[in-house]
Amino acid sequence: MDPYETYLDLLIQEEDQVDLLLALADEKRPAILNGPPDRLVAISQSENASIDLLTQLREDRRKSLPQFHPTRIAARPGLSLQRQDEILAGAPDRLKSLLRTTIRRYETKLLQLRRFSRINNTLLADRMMVLRETVERILTIMNPNVNYAPPTGPSARPERTRSAAPALVLDQKV
Repeated sequence: MDPYETYLDLLIQEEDQVDLLLALADEKRPAILNGPPDRLVAISQSENASIDLLTQLREDRRKSLPQFHPTRIAARPGLSLQRQDEILAGAPDRLKSLLRTTIRRYETKLLQLRRFSRINNTLLADRMMVLRETVERILTIMNPNVNYAPPTGPSARPERTRSAAPALVLDQKV
């Protein structure tokens, strides 16, 4: 298979994973706002599996970059404009347009995924803050160190008072 076709195939596979992550991010928003915690955990697990596959595909694509112009293309992930131009410059005419379109579409989806991730992280942080405040209020109410008024009434035990005398005895030399 032609190296440009291999590169395009890897890029399309990456794009498929980004599409899956976009769908999961969209599904995650309502789960954060009012879904059961188990649903949020399941979505996060699916995201992690997709991210693992995406990472492997990016690494494979990164390894294929030096095939195009070994001396000019740095073997790093990502598609800077300079590297895009260098890849496209050597691509066969039949693939140039498809490569250009796929690269642009992929980068647009990555930006959208970053935007969705920021929104979901903000929503999740807000929900966590609300939960934290609620837990703190409950703990404050349930604080065992709160001083209550002594019980009153006929069945109440008399309040014990501390005497300073034992401390004086312990402090004295015998």
